[in-house]
Amino acid sequence: MLQYMPSNMTIGQLLGILVCHHLRKCNQLFHISCGNFWWLMSHIDTGDIINGSKGQRWKLLQQLGLGKCCNVYKAILLDGDCQAAVKVYKKGLQYEGAQQREQLLLQIVLQKQGLCKQLVEVIDSFQINGHSILVEELLELNLYQIKCLTELKTFSFYMIQMFIKDVLISLNAIHTNGFVHGDLKPCNLMWSAQNGCMKLIDFGLSFHISDEDVCQIQSPSYRAPEVVMYNKGKRDIKLTQAVDLWSLGCLLIWMFTGQKMFQKKPAGPCNNCSLQKRNVENCEYGILAQQMIDDKIAGEPLRSSEMGSACLAFRKLVSRVMTCKGCERLTSQTAQNHPFFSIPFEPSFCDMLLLPTVVIRILNSIDVNETNTHEAIKKELTSRCCKFGKLVKCVLPTEGKGKGIIFMKFEKAVEAITAFIQINGKVLHNRTVITTYHSVRDFDAGIYY
Repeated sequence: MLQYMPSNMTIGQLLGILVCHHLRKCNQLFHISCGNFWWLMSHIDTGDIINGSKGQRWKLLQQLGLGKCCNVYKAILLDGDCQAAVKVYKKGLQYEGAQQREQLLLQIVLQKQGLCKQLVEVIDSFQINGHSILVEELLELNLYQIKCLTELKTFSFYMIQMFIKDVLISLNAIHTNGFVHGDLKPCNLMWSAQNGCMKLIDFGLSFHISDEDVCQIQSPSYRAPEVVMYNKGKRDIKLTQAVDLWSLGCLLIWMFTGQKMFQKKPAGPCNNCSLQKRNVENCEYGILAQQMIDDKIAGEPLRSSEMGSACLAFRKLVSRVMTCKGCERLTSQTAQNHPFFSIPFEPSFCDMLLLPTVVIRILNSIDVNETNTHEAIKKELTSRCCKFGKLVKCVLPTEGKGKGIIFMKFEKAVEAITAFIQINGKVLHNRTVITTYHSVRDFDAGIYY
């Protein structure tokens, strides 16, 4: 356990990790036996003002979520214009250990390989009256909430590719440093409008591969077969980063079909794999995954041969992670080079309305044939957008699919969102303006739709 501790860890942090590790080895929770004490729960609540480690004052505006370890609040910095997510952990050594685990993991990744924007950013951490507090960047919707906003309750290949690229980048960042997330699922993936990417959150069940004993990990529908056997007492099984790739496969199926592959956890290795067969294609779970994909495709006839190729690549990607044998799954690094991620998908109009970013597209504002008016209209729209916030860049492509569309990149996502709302539907030179969002990565790469 100690071999991956940073040299600058405080005594308090070290004690918290050691106690948590001891509790894991005992496979027990820290309980008070004399009744249901209300003070074990957080009595810090909405409306309270708490002081950070450097004197910052955070006001808790509203509760965002309630978990087993902590309550999460949306908060605002009273001495600035910053908003954040404040995690208030319950009292108890095991909860303090969960906070220390998350902070330590992210700190190690940051120190060893630099900032990874696909990982949630920690702003501050401190203690208040026995409660561990973690202040993190405020994010938008989680993946489950985003799915509820889609028309068909499934995702397009464009969205799947974009989201899973981000997931693999975040997983690779922690896997490279010897950590396993241990709870990859839709509600632990959240969209950042500011960065224009999906971020991995909640490291309360994370562990290092050098840990001798690991508590129960992964939610039932995303639990790898080897984890099921480990939880049943087969402690000779070595849990590795491959368990996160299994969860990724379950996630891929859910995103594409709208259905969970397992309503509950799998029973363990399938019959074929339990017989130690080496052929990955014979894994019953892999066959089931491909059948679910095929059934979904059969219900939606392909429109082109290109989409057929995309479906084939997607099936192959899923089959490489949905296999009982962890050693035969793709890694978070090798998966990024899979052919599925090299296919140039384009977003639908609905895709570009779904998630906010710092970039907005302004359509139907100019007549492509009246080139003499383009600069004037661009200047007028720029002036209007500047009322909502600071503009970083304005682009009016003269060729390609983006021809005739004005793209505005703002410094802050909240400014872009305000402009998106305020400009949409307005009449400019007898034309009704339409707005959508645009991928930050595509904008920065000069890709316009």
